[in-house]
Amino acid sequence: MAATYDFSLPTLLDQARFLFRDVGGLENGVVTKPLLENEEYLGAVRVWGDVEGLAKVAESLASSFAQKVKKYANTRGGTSVEWPDRPDFYLQLAASIRTNGVGTMVMMAGAPALPSALPTLTRDGSLKDPDSRLYFL
Repeated sequence: MAATYDFSLPTLLDQARFLFRDVGGLENGVVTKPLLENEEYLGAVRVWGDVEGLAKVAESLASSFAQKVKKYANTRGGTSVEWPDRPDFYLQLAASIRTNGVGTMVMMAGAPALPSALPTLTRDGSLKDPDSRLYFL
């Protein structure tokens, strides 16, 4: 499995990593501390399509981070538990992706403008690419 990232955001995968800030430990285009592998993003897109697939990825990350305690302490007054804010970020991102689409979200975040039609993976795994300059991998 791999985790790659290109700052010029030529693919849906790069755009997703940009939105999700999934670029930890980036070295020569390889994400060494990824939240998810390339195959996980592409699998979701293959099954549910670009928008819904990436929204489901955001919800999955929210669920994952919701299970991780930010701070835990035993005090004289009892036990104190602090939960992270990250799940809220990913839930809001999921809602924004569903409302605005992926390309609009990337443009709003300052990325280069995208063509009007992005490539998609069909259920049989083939690539439907209205603009041959774009690709997934």
